[in-house]
Amino acid sequence: MAFQPDKTPFYFRETPFYFERKGSAFWYFFVLSHSVMAISFENIEKDIAKGDLKPVYLLCGDEFYYPDLLSKKFENELLDEQDRDFNMSVFYGKDASCDKIIEAAKQYPVMASRRLVMLKEAQTMDKRELAKLESYVTKPLASTVLVIVNNGSGFPPALANKISKTGVVFDCKKIKEDKIPLWIESFVRQKGFSIEPQAVKLISDYIGNNLMNISNELSKLMIDLSGRKQITPDDVASHIGISKEYNVFELQKAVGRLDFSKADKCVSYMIANPKENPFQVIIATLFTYFSKILIVSQLGEKTPSAVASAIKVPSFFASDYIAATNVFPMWKLINNISLIREYDMKSKGVGLSPFDSDADLLRELVFKLMH
Repeated sequence: MAFQPDKTPFYFRETPFYFERKGSAFWYFFVLSHSVMAISFENIEKDIAKGDLKPVYLLCGDEFYYPDLLSKKFENELLDEQDRDFNMSVFYGKDASCDKIIEAAKQYPVMASRRLVMLKEAQTMDKRELAKLESYVTKPLASTVLVIVNNGSGFPPALANKISKTGVVFDCKKIKEDKIPLWIESFVRQKGFSIEPQAVKLISDYIGNNLMNISNELSKLMIDLSGRKQITPDDVASHIGISKEYNVFELQKAVGRLDFSKADKCVSYMIANPKENPFQVIIATLFTYFSKILIVSQLGEKTPSAVASAIKVPSFFASDYIAATNVFPMWKLINNISLIREYDMKSKGVGLSPFDSDADLLRELVFKLMH
């Protein structure tokens, strides 16, 4: 069974909605301006299992994890294996002809209840060629399921609108960065494992918010655990190729505590291992860190629960942010955020001396943040 997170997006046309699972029940939230019910990942998954399907599906979005899962379900579960040779046609955008796709879609199934026609990598197809599908999706054949898979945004809006009237458009947006730790915990839990908070932090810091990359790395990591069911920071560090002691998470803690010795060791390690510690990742993490300290500094109530709620972090990390507000006055926090912006621009070549390297920029930045 595919991973089902505790909270996932579902879409109608290009408008995001959300549902939340509480226990075994699902609670749905709708926008009243839409008279047609939105379709969730789970809705489509169930419809595939029941065989209750629309004639056309568009699976697309900036976050391709869920569209990819659905694409595989259509391909592997819609038809019995013995029916696929005669009733399934797969095309790839760059080399596909819409005339041939339409021809395949208009064929009737052979000794089966339906045909499956898939257009993968639609984003690589010429837009004028892709537009030819409008004539078919307006009046699709009921016995054919046409699945169009478009990795990313940029699918022609006019064609998407036509599809939404006769079929389903599932457009999945990127999950917000502050939701990534909860997504990781949920994914791991659904797989029958547990994960330590610092391990979650390392993954979200170093892999980012691409769910496909996160799921792939976690899946490989779980195989490497050799029967253990808990993922530790050491596991993540060795798997991704980073140091548990000298990573960006440890650097920000050292900066926040004005621990000059530890900060210097972190910087030295990162400079010696630039591939595992790209400057842009460090910059982004420090910017987020000081932005959150600034938010915490303005809170009237600085309890762990209040801080965790305000800056969207687990409560056990809240004490680090609370302590940092006692180290950095308001003017210094604002100045540090400005410094990080300045060095971000320098890393992109704006105002950069020809003699400065990323290593020089990192040393300068950390020194200025702490002085």
